[in-house]
Amino acid sequence: MAIRLFTALLALALGLPTPAGAQVIIDPPIPPCPWWHCGGRADVVIEDYRIDVTIEDGIAVTRVHQVLRNDSDFVGEGEFLHPIPADAAVTGLTLWIDGEPVDGELLSGDVARRTYEEIVRRTLDPALLEYAGDGLLRLSVFPIEPHDMRIVEIEYRQVLTAELGLARYRHPLGREHNAAIESVEAHIAIRSSDGIKAVYSPTHDVGINRISDRRVEVGYEGTGAPTSDFTLYYSTDTAAVGLDLLTYAEDGEGYFLLLVSPGLAAAETVVPKDVVVVLDVSGSMEGEKFQQAQDAAEYVLAHLNPEDRFEVIAFSTGVDSFGDGLRSATAAGDATDWVQGLSPGGSTNIDLALATAFDRVQTGRPGYVLFLTDGLPTEGVIDTPDILANLRERATETVSIFAFGVGFDVDTFLLDAIARDHHGTTTYVTPDEAIDAAVEALYAKVASPVLTGVTLDVDGVTVSDLHPSPLPDVFRGGQLVVAGRYEGSGAATITLSGRVRGESIDLVFTDRHFRSTGGDATVPRLWATRKIGRLLTTIRLEGPDEETIDQIVRLSIRWGIVTPYTSYLVTADSPFGEEALDDISSQAYRAAAATVPDASGEAAVGAADAAGGLAAAESGDDPQTEYGDMVRIGGGRTFRLSEGRWIDTTYDPAADAVRIAFGSDDYFALAAADPLLAAGLAVAAQVIVVHQG
Repeated sequence: MAIRLFTALLALALGLPTPAGAQVIIDPPIPPCPWWHCGGRADVVIEDYRIDVTIEDGIAVTRVHQVLRNDSDFVGEGEFLHPIPADAAVTGLTLWIDGEPVDGELLSGDVARRTYEEIVRRTLDPALLEYAGDGLLRLSVFPIEPHDMRIVEIEYRQVLTAELGLARYRHPLGREHNAAIESVEAHIAIRSSDGIKAVYSPTHDVGINRISDRRVEVGYEGTGAPTSDFTLYYSTDTAAVGLDLLTYAEDGEGYFLLLVSPGLAAAETVVPKDVVVVLDVSGSMEGEKFQQAQDAAEYVLAHLNPEDRFEVIAFSTGVDSFGDGLRSATAAGDATDWVQGLSPGGSTNIDLALATAFDRVQTGRPGYVLFLTDGLPTEGVIDTPDILANLRERATETVSIFAFGVGFDVDTFLLDAIARDHHGTTTYVTPDEAIDAAVEALYAKVASPVLTGVTLDVDGVTVSDLHPSPLPDVFRGGQLVVAGRYEGSGAATITLSGRVRGESIDLVFTDRHFRSTGGDATVPRLWATRKIGRLLTTIRLEGPDEETIDQIVRLSIRWGIVTPYTSYLVTADSPFGEEALDDISSQAYRAAAATVPDASGEAAVGAADAAGGLAAAESGDDPQTEYGDMVRIGGGRTFRLSEGRWIDTTYDPAADAVRIAFGSDDYFALAAADPLLAAGLAVAAQVIVVHQG
């Protein structure tokens, strides 16, 4: 059933402003002036929005710091509102304005809901609907004089709820404001007497610093108002490897995220590995980038584990190497001197370089090849299919290749195919980026494997369409995030298999629950993001086909994910019914079939990097800024703006529709019935949303 909501005509007739959010609601004064020319409204912006959170053994203390600045010539009037999660047992509430303690009003239950509904009616802005089930802190911080500022600080303590071992912290982080936000920052320190395993945000691209098994710091910085709440999950476990599960199901379709977290496992659990660094020393590497490549190699050599073995290979027209085989980590100092003595010159023999590297790591131990080049193959075997075929003949399942393409004159087809076929990734380093920083960031993640040759088995539900696939190794201090689909529901047993120091091992996790309905709506969007990234890479490497293009079009429109086909989200002049989707897919396929993509150049590197970024996404971020005014996400749905209305991309005009008036009792009853539906209704006052199919 599709539900259409139309805002009151009075607001349109009077031309009243429609705020974009609602934590701070600005009521502009009406200065004396002719009715046809009135000066303007108070322009209050949030100069700085910051939260500092300490979570210790499941108890979170949140301190919110906001700087409100009035840039106008009018007095800012209104209310300061801050949603408080309904599942938070809040204690220790403390408030300050400009450093002075003040009193605030904490509303809960029905009182808070009635207050939210009254504000939505009064402002003709549904943004607060999403928080109608939460508590509400109401505080008087106004008036704010013209060109003045006010500092607001809130501190409260809450007991976090945990479901199936995953504790969740949630904060609006500015998206409930109707004022512009200049900068947003979050810092979360987690401490636990048990070992911390999974630490994951499905909503924001966070940095995670594991200080110890029991201390983790999480950070986020951004500009502008976020379009989703900040959500952070974490789990604790004394086991060597933790496994946690997030699921979402709607209309019989199930999606899951699997978080595999060894944490900072004991050093004795780290698997000895073989590392081969392959450096391009052709003439085109001359200058600063050659020095950076040398620095990158030295970093890897300086961070080998005691039982590791290594080799360094330099290639141009031919191949040179530090040794004639793998050497123990004790020889890293001599290898560093050897790397410093290298100089660039000659052409680029990629085939011979990779063949030599693969010959070195045929040992049965996990092997990692770090391959760095800035050019196209110009010596020896130069055709991409032949180079790939030669690699396949030498490859074993224990070897992974991590390729680094430096600059724009690289063969993206070759590098991406190498990484795809050999359990690795490709990192593109543009001319304004540092090579050594890129290599160091990658190597820091893969330095200490604890489980290799990883496979997954689930008993109790049927899982499919996993991303990434095949599964990569699991590393100390890292986290493997697997996205997939499932059929069925209920308790399941998950078995993670792999090798530890040459021995096969099965890690069995029982009573993992797959939902029959509901869950975290960011889960399917992350799955779709990774799926699209994998499909885009397939098209780049193998050419377009109608089925793959159709999948990309439907996924990108359903989930609002920026792709080469996302333009249809904002240019189509009608809803996306089945006939319209078929037509868009056909147009997209014809356009793709008529285009021969370049393997190298700035555009090729950009396309390859974008597809790789989607395939490796860690969070389901909302549409990028260039589409923010035309595409919105709410409650697991994607909406696009068309003729003044926000339309659910799954809406089919051939389906029946029910019309409900904005702000009516039925409207609020509908929002109260389902939190995900409320989030969809909160997108705008004029919206078409599909509910329950």
